[in-house]
Amino acid sequence: MSNSGTKNWPEVQRAFETKRYELILVGSEISKRIEDNGGQLDESIFKLKNLNFLEIARTKLSSLPKKISLIENLTSFLCHSNELAEVPAEIGLLKHLKNLDLSNNKIGQLPAEIGNLTELFTVNLSGNQLTSLFPLNKLSKLAVLNISRNSFKSLPDDLGSEKLEHLAELNASFNQLEELSENLVQLASLKLFNLENNNIKQVPANLCQCIKLKDLLLKENKLKDNRLKKLVDQNKMKPIIEYLERIYAEELKKKSQDKSKAQKKKKHQDQVTEYDLIKVYHCQDQQFISKEIRISDSVNDVRPFILCAIFRSIDLETAGNLKKFLSLQTKLHEEDCQKRTLATIATHDLQNIKDKLCYMAEDPTKIELVPLGRKYPIQASEYFFKLLDEAEAERKAKKRNQLSGIYKYLTLVEKQSKFAFLEDSEAIISLPPLTNADKTRMSPSTKEILVEITSSDSLDSCKKVMEKLIIGMFEAGVVSKVDLREQVEDLKIDQSDEQKLRHIILVQQVRLVDSNSCLKSVYPSRVDLNLNEVIDLKTQIKVLRMYEEN
Repeated sequence: MSNSGTKNWPEVQRAFETKRYELILVGSEISKRIEDNGGQLDESIFKLKNLNFLEIARTKLSSLPKKISLIENLTSFLCHSNELAEVPAEIGLLKHLKNLDLSNNKIGQLPAEIGNLTELFTVNLSGNQLTSLFPLNKLSKLAVLNISRNSFKSLPDDLGSEKLEHLAELNASFNQLEELSENLVQLASLKLFNLENNNIKQVPANLCQCIKLKDLLLKENKLKDNRLKKLVDQNKMKPIIEYLERIYAEELKKKSQDKSKAQKKKKHQDQVTEYDLIKVYHCQDQQFISKEIRISDSVNDVRPFILCAIFRSIDLETAGNLKKFLSLQTKLHEEDCQKRTLATIATHDLQNIKDKLCYMAEDPTKIELVPLGRKYPIQASEYFFKLLDEAEAERKAKKRNQLSGIYKYLTLVEKQSKFAFLEDSEAIISLPPLTNADKTRMSPSTKEILVEITSSDSLDSCKKVMEKLIIGMFEAGVVSKVDLREQVEDLKIDQSDEQKLRHIILVQQVRLVDSNSCLKSVYPSRVDLNLNEVIDLKTQIKVLRMYEEN
């Protein structure tokens, strides 16, 4: 190893001889070597093929060689607190890079090729002179982005993309931001959003629909809303979110009122009666991929009652719809499901379910799953005892003799030697009544939903809960995203002056078979969804079956 006759740097030489995976070049001594070497790094660095961590910091380094791409196994590149003015496009060839830190330099523009680094998890670009970013639409694994202390006047358009589904921390403080896009609501995992020290006058109220958002930092802006400004100055996070929720509700109400006023301009509109429509497709309808669930005899003495249906083309993309759907499920668990003691609802993103499904029961020490909101697998027995410990801690804190209502469902499985679960060909996707699996969690991009309802009480309990779920979805406007005009024309529905189609939910049947593949039941069958018997329906609900009835 040589460097045009110059002696190799000792750190580089040691890394080469010992085949190290890390190299740290920090401080004034390194800076002096760079100056003595004509502003360049030791060329031998780029021959260290084993490196996966490289840090170059607090030096006079002003340019990064194109040869950086030769260290092809880098997963962490920390080149901060230097004097970099530009970054070569070749950095986009570091395909394994997960952590990139270019903070505290003099960079005015970054190459678009960084947007090809699909493994990026954290990116720190703070303390530069940036006004724009590289494309973000391929960075689906990005969790932390810091662009503070730059010169941004607006955030990149694609920063409000649902493809950034794991972005949890976004720091854009100390910039020149003047306005925010309403598309930021698409950041479903956003927990911390720092916008301090900008020129923001108005905050989109729909940010309250970011269901995981806990910290919205807005100090030192030019907020016009004095009430919001006061809450920001008091540094009260929860009241800020709650205030935005009230503003958002008022905006929705105003939009609804404006829409209503526009409709009333049409004379016949006063007499129109709206109705909702459920289109039921056969379980083996050729335009859809069907699902069949095999029921094991092992559940008979554990949790024998289950029914499922597939909801097609459901619109969860519209801001607020996912939160409405999950809130509806929570409400049904509290009320109609009697805090999950009567029945339990599980909802799954159908595209994440592999092949056929099986509903069975097993010793909880032999059941392993990744529960909703967790990253790692855990035994069902261990997970149950964790929940039980939480319930017991709450009981003692509130000085009660019994578990609180929210944990009552734990008593259903407390003495069971087996737990019921639903699995696909890869993994367990639900463990009723305890939890869903993270594998099939819902997101704004979910369109096809498998709804699973189980009970240890009766099949009728499951059916009533399913009906209440459908009614609630119609009332909340969480429905299938279809062209109503085309539906009316294709189905030759009579759109008279007295009746008008409002919403449609597309439902596909799901077959349940026994261990010998003999049919047990189909839901919804021709005798199900008789919603005209439901009291206090706000809108009439009709059912149209898209198959021949025998």
